[in-house]
Amino acid sequence: PGAPAFGAPAPAQFAGTPHMMNAGEFPTPGHFGHGNGSADAAATISTSGPSKVSLEDMPSVPVSRDSVQPYFLKNVYPTFERHVPPPATVSFVAFDQGNASPKYARLSL
Repeated sequence: PGAPAFGAPAPAQFAGTPHMMNAGEFPTPGHFGHGNGSADAAATISTSGPSKVSLEDMPSVPVSRDSVQPYFLKNVYPTFERHVPPPATVSFVAFDQGNASPKYARLSL
């Protein structure tokens, strides 16, 4: 009767905690300060040239994805040097220098 039950918080346990912020205290995207008006300047820039994009101007995903494969077939990827890891779709050989190979650990850049 005198001791609180297992799992029940003691009454004074939350007495010294800081107050919780309600939704009105967080800044909303519309209330952030505006810069030097560069957004208005970007909206008034006129474009010149053709209004349509040809198929030759569009980047090819398979070509750009497969263009690095020949490099990694001839070269070894060292794990401890400051190189950008190869894409996940590319076959490569890693030289283990103490860090995990991106073949087994993928991190965001």
